Amino acid sequence: MLSRFSVNYLKNLNIQRKFLLGFSLMLALFTANYLSIQYCRNLAKEDALIVDVAGRNRMLSQKIALYAEMIIDGKEEYRKELHSIIELHNTSIDALKFGGAAPGVDTERTLPASPKQIISTLNEVEAFWKNYKEKALIIAEKPLFVDKITTNTSIDEAGISHTETTTIQDMNPLVLSALSYIENNAQEMLSKNNKLVRNYVLANREKQNKLDYFTTIFFIITIVILARLLFLVSESMIKPLKRLTAELSSLSEGILTEVKYDEARTDEIGQLLKTANLLNNTMTQATKFASNVGEGNFEENYTLASDHDELGKALVEMQNKLKNVAEDEKNRKWQNNGYTLINNLLRINDEDIEDILQRVLSEIIKYVNASQAAFFIIEEEGSDEYLNLAATYAMGRLKYLDKRVHKGEGLVGQCWLEKAPIYLKKVPDGHFEISTGLGHSEPKTLLIIPLIHNDEVCGILEIAFLEEINNSTKDFLEMLSADIAATILSIKINNKTKRLLEQAQTQAEELRAQEEEMRQNQEELNATQEEMIRQKSELERELLSLRERLESK
Repeated sequence: MLSRFSVNYLKNLNIQRKFLLGFSLMLALFTANYLSIQYCRNLAKEDALIVDVAGRNRMLSQKIALYAEMIIDGKEEYRKELHSIIELHNTSIDALKFGGAAPGVDTERTLPASPKQIISTLNEVEAFWKNYKEKALIIAEKPLFVDKITTNTSIDEAGISHTETTTIQDMNPLVLSALSYIENNAQEMLSKNNKLVRNYVLANREKQNKLDYFTTIFFIITIVILARLLFLVSESMIKPLKRLTAELSSLSEGILTEVKYDEARTDEIGQLLKTANLLNNTMTQATKFASNVGEGNFEENYTLASDHDELGKALVEMQNKLKNVAEDEKNRKWQNNGYTLINNLLRINDEDIEDILQRVLSEIIKYVNASQAAFFIIEEEGSDEYLNLAATYAMGRLKYLDKRVHKGEGLVGQCWLEKAPIYLKKVPDGHFEISTGLGHSEPKTLLIIPLIHNDEVCGILEIAFLEEINNSTKDFLEMLSADIAATILSIKINNKTKRLLEQAQTQAEELRAQEEEMRQNQEELNATQEEMIRQKSELERELLSLRERLESK
């Protein structure tokens, strides 16, 4: 009769009240179990604490005997520690007898007063301890040596008597007596403490047995009540659930049709029909969401039906993975576009490295949304090899104006030395500062990349950002570094070749000028020779004419 009334009563309750009733009863049972367990645990902790304190006193009594002997042997530095041990043993006995804080073990927990069956043993220990403590305090506080006066009488050869008084240091008999007492009674003190510990253990065991019996009975009662409650709840819900089979089987087959139900119905049937309708809505939402994601709409929001909505989580995870794939493709496209843009600038014929680097740097800054940047190229002056500032963006040159950055100097020199990028999420104070019309600000992150071609560093790119950058930007800049390095080396080689060609051309022109000058000189020399021959011929003719005239006369 009672069982039938219980089932009917539960059938007339809606699901919320059924669960509330069951939850309240279970909560009450679990709370009672928890409190009983906590009570038992606290009692066990108290019992363990009592045994710890009592057991520690056994060790303390033996340490007193040990320290007493060490003090007698001359190690007086142990007096203070012996005094502390005596005080700890004394306060421990008081705590065990009257209750209170556990000295030296757990100051946050208090000991209960000892039960009546322990008091007699504890009084026996306390009575013996008084004499033991008194002797130990003598050793801890009294001096080891006392002055002893001796008198020696002697008679000299004249028969006169002489008396000589001598003061010597001798062991304090009071201390020796105390040590003798402690040595003779240390075992007895240990024995009494052992007896006290045994009595505590027996009392605790008896108490624990009673608690175990009570806990077992309470646990059995709890299991019986919970089993009865589960039976009643099962009986009140099985039949209504069967009536829902037809509607739910349609949903299980994937047929998305609205579940019709009476909204005014608040019992189990109404609530479960409403839940079935919500399931239909969830599956409809999932279908729509999957279609939108398939069409590339990755911003579509999906509301999980609950924290355990595995289908929804799988759909959201699918959306995230597809979104990541699309994002990766976007990043690749962004990298390729930027790579093409910068490489087009690098292909422009220009013999001035600094002009090319300045144009490239400006485009890089705009493309990656950086705040500051600089290009350094390696220069050589005799045997000295150093980095020289070649191009900057939003960075003053005064920082590097009269300074050559050598290998290993600063972050830039370290990057050159290690031939590896340096990425700092916290820029050292004062390393950079951005000045605008609105004030000053410092970058948050710094990326320093070596410009390497064929394992040869030809320069450094230092670039700063106001925010932390992603891996795509870092990969893009590192990918560009190789092409920039190749361009720098190519321009250097071309410029060197051009200089050598111009030098050769200059030398050839000078040689041609010298040859022309020599030809002109040779022509002038030939003309001079011809004039001299002509003049010689005229002179010879005149001489001949004069000779003929003279002969005719």
